[in-house]
Amino acid sequence: MEKKIEKTLTEPFGIAEFNALKKKFINLVSASLIQEPKFNDNSQSNITHSIIKLFNSIAQFDPEFIIKLALYTRDDLGIRSTSNFLCALISNDKRCSPFLKKYFNSFIRLPSDWLDVVALAQKVPNRTLTKRALPTALRKVLQNKFHEFDSYQLGKYSREGKVKRKARKEKLRLKKLEKLELEAKQNAALLSRGETPLPIRGRGGRGAARGGRGGRGAARGGRGGRGAARGGIGSNSTNENNSPENKQEIITMKQMIRQLHIAKPVGHIMAILGKKYPATIDEFFKSGLSGEFDSSRAGKRMRLPIPETWETLVSAQGNKSTTWETLIDHRKLPFMAMLRNLRNMILAGISIKHHNWVLSKLRDEKTIANSRQFPFRFFSAFEAIKIDLIELVKSIEEAKK
Repeated sequence: MEKKIEKTLTEPFGIAEFNALKKKFINLVSASLIQEPKFNDNSQSNITHSIIKLFNSIAQFDPEFIIKLALYTRDDLGIRSTSNFLCALISNDKRCSPFLKKYFNSFIRLPSDWLDVVALAQKVPNRTLTKRALPTALRKVLQNKFHEFDSYQLGKYSREGKVKRKARKEKLRLKKLEKLELEAKQNAALLSRGETPLPIRGRGGRGAARGGRGGRGAARGGRGGRGAARGGIGSNSTNENNSPENKQEIITMKQMIRQLHIAKPVGHIMAILGKKYPATIDEFFKSGLSGEFDSSRAGKRMRLPIPETWETLVSAQGNKSTTWETLIDHRKLPFMAMLRNLRNMILAGISIKHHNWVLSKLRDEKTIANSRQFPFRFFSAFEAIKIDLIELVKSIEEAKK
């Protein structure tokens, strides 16, 4: 490889200078351990600009090195966002994209990574495509990778509910703004005729005479439905945070299935798209679903099963000792979740048996190494469990009564 690079390198690069450039790139990417850049933010940081600059310098001579660095970042350093950003840059570069097929499945492991790469690929600088279009090489590896996700992973990382909730909130917000704007215009008309303005029922319920935060009065105008007499910032003026440039569009699994024309596995696809289960056995065979026809589900909307995670179980059953013990017994408590909830488990009063299980995990060097947790996570957990033991025993006894 070095001989091949040496032949292609031209001034001012020599082999020594090029290796120094590689080391600089490795150090820059590794610095994400200390401070992770916000790659999803449209306003790129200095670190992001530096990564892109070094990427372009190295890609012209050794493109495979970059995708190996992405794998190292994901595997050894455990930094998902930086690895995904490098993948997005690779997919947009014709010199690097041929290597995607070889490495993609190794560092894209979760549906969240799969979606994150798509979102980043649509924002990388100097894109060769427009709007939502994706490079051919990336489309192919995304299609191949989707088949490896099981129903548990797809259910856990589905963003459909989040998108719907966000859309409902935005709709309510716009309706409130329209109402406030109408009331402000009415008050402006009353003031122009010398009449007493009506109180505006906005956020904070401030009167129209002086205006408050929310439904602002027409006399002075404020930050909500702004008045016309003295104005202010108009209710339909664009806030910087809500501008189209800064809005973060959520990429969903449903969108990507349609965009990439993914058709299999049929059961997962139909559940994500919200299709109805076949009404008859003939429709069942035509649909391509596996297994046997279930008449009890005929005509009903298909959904992915709700995954049994520690979040869903604690939310459903409460922060109790039996809840944490059930999670431990069913092997549903990942290391990171265990580390972040040490205090909760102690205060809940889990049994000695389960307490010893937690201790064995925290003492096992191999388990800790494989957890890929940053050192500060352990310091944070240590700080969280500084508890007065006497008071703890009393609180546990009271809770059991």
